[in-house]
Amino acid sequence: DSTPAEDDPYDSGITVVPRVPSGIDGVKAVFICGDISAGWSEDTELAARTGAASLIDCAQDVFAGRYANGFVLARPPSHHAVGNADLARNGSQKNMPLGFCHLNSIASAVANLRANSPNLRVCIFDFDVHPGNGNEDTFWNDPSVLTISIHEEGIWPGEGTGRPEYVGGPNAVGSVVNFPIPEGGGDSEYYYVVRDHVIPHITRFAPDIIFIAAGYDALAGDAYADQELTPDWYGWCIAELLGLAIAPLVLNLEGGYTPENVVLAIGTSIDALGGTPAAAFLDRMAIRPLSKSSEAHNKRVCYARRVSIEDSGGSPAA
Repeated sequence: DSTPAEDDPYDSGITVVPRVPSGIDGVKAVFICGDISAGWSEDTELAARTGAASLIDCAQDVFAGRYANGFVLARPPSHHAVGNADLARNGSQKNMPLGFCHLNSIASAVANLRANSPNLRVCIFDFDVHPGNGNEDTFWNDPSVLTISIHEEGIWPGEGTGRPEYVGGPNAVGSVVNFPIPEGGGDSEYYYVVRDHVIPHITRFAPDIIFIAAGYDALAGDAYADQELTPDWYGWCIAELLGLAIAPLVLNLEGGYTPENVVLAIGTSIDALGGTPAAAFLDRMAIRPLSKSSEAHNKRVCYARRVSIEDSGGSPAA
């Protein structure tokens, strides 16, 4: 393609290269600028491909038993990208990057593992502050993949994504779990959501491998969100999941835009992967009983999910 490069109108000094269709491991993406939330420079495709390939390699090694668990620290993130345009729903963009995401690394890793293990059961748990719309859409009608997203209520990309009544397609009713958490949620609110809702879903599903879309933008002080998590919550969450001893964990770095805070939360995550028990993090967290408003919110979320499942012909216990 001889199309000349041009200056990026949104970021002075960044060179935009020609728009080039691209893909990896059967998960298609097109590297073009969708909106200002996902810019494109001469190094974007290499970075995105390297991140996806790194997660593929990591997942292979973990699933083969060469490592107990894994964590890929790579950017750009991936959980807003939908690899197949035909699967994009609601606020997801078709054939375009979205929210800094260009390739869906977790979807790529799942596709790669399935090449040799077609009956693989996968859980994708997303604790990024934004909804995990890319994974939800990609596996919307796939009963062998459980996607769980806990995110700030009403946050970007908007009300059309991450709703509790989104429960999966006709062949996979109940395989999608969205649990929005109101603005200002901290360790206590997130603790109870994971303990009382996320973990039971994972336990019932009994996956062979758990991918975690590890976004750190629900930390207090993040530039793009309004939640109040501390770094210790992330360590507790990872350690608690490891304590289930259900399946190995593979983490993929997603959002998080206040570096001095993110590095601390990544540190607690690595501590958990290294064996620090959940109780050690919990001792440093000021967990208090849920407020009446939080209890009422959680009940509304569960009710919306239950009604949607029943309306779709699924089991209320899903």
